[in-house]
Amino acid sequence: MKAWELIREDGRYETHDWTVKVDPDVVFIPERLRSHLKQVAPKPGVTPRLYIKNCRPAVSGLYGALEILSRPAVEAYFIAKDDCKKILDWNHMGEDVFMSKCLDIAKVTYIDVFGMLDDEFCGEDPSSCSSGAVAFHKFAKVDAYTQCLEEAGWHKEQTG
Repeated sequence: MKAWELIREDGRYETHDWTVKVDPDVVFIPERLRSHLKQVAPKPGVTPRLYIKNCRPAVSGLYGALEILSRPAVEAYFIAKDDCKKILDWNHMGEDVFMSKCLDIAKVTYIDVFGMLDDEFCGEDPSSCSSGAVAFHKFAKVDAYTQCLEEAGWHKEQTG
């Protein structure tokens, strides 16, 4: 929740169609996310009010390793957050579950886009980073993180 408060204070989200919060131990390939988002919002400048559920068996479907919200969804969250804290037992839930439930209370639409996040918790295998996913979790050690980037072909995507 503190990360989202920093995002609000920083204000850069206001100049972008999408905000993505990525945990530090996630190998994230932004170029792959762009192609997914073009399918969700194909018209430039027209961003739907939605968030993406990216994890099949998780309680909320919005798994905190990779959170993707449109600008209107972020704005709705910031408006509803204090009311959500009064309604929800937020001290006993993870930030991602709180975020998802609060967005639902704020009547923000969601879409399921599974396969973007390879994470054991979501029933995906993050050990091979060659699946074409947008993000791979959990890689806390530098060597494993670097190897995952190489397996994902990130360098190739950067150089063409």
